Amino acid sequence: VMLAAAAAPETVLTLRILEHFLSAVGVDDLRVVDAAADHQEIAVPSGAFGVLLSPEVLESAAFGTALTLMHTRQSSPVPVLASSQFPYPTPAFFAAVEEGAHPVAKVSTDDNITPRQVAAAYKKLFSVVALSWSPAESYVQLFQQATEIARRVQPGRRRQSIAARASHFVARPSWVRAG
Repeated sequence: VMLAAAAAPETVLTLRILEHFLSAVGVDDLRVVDAAADHQEIAVPSGAFGVLLSPEVLESAAFGTALTLMHTRQSSPVPVLASSQFPYPTPAFFAAVEEGAHPVAKVSTDDNITPRQVAAAYKKLFSVVALSWSPAESYVQLFQQATEIARRVQPGRRRQSIAARASHFVARPSWVRAG
């Protein structure tokens, strides 16, 4: 599962490119949860889940709810940094969330989530070193980044080599012989 709060067009584009490359390295069961939606059923994974870091993750109550639900069920976040311009939260952010004064702490009462749980989920997310994802990189670098993300999101799963999966995207010109 890749959790994202994709409201801005550049975040949506980054997420789609990431999906494309994760599929190329063997993550065929990728499900993207758009936490910017009002409310949706979230199939909480056991183990790890990816989180695409974008400015929206610090503003969306729906994202806060989704992140906290996954956190309370002992799933481990794997943050993926899609931009070097991501505004990491300050201690004031965590204090406001814990007090229930920040928009991400305005969670649905149906889920029995407290602002302290939301703050704990965000602290857990930002305590893990984020993996890099840069859509502006070369294909080889994107495959390498996607392979590392896939390795962390689905540990223990065997991956095909970059060369084996590259044919998924790059069609061989007719003048090049197979073999």
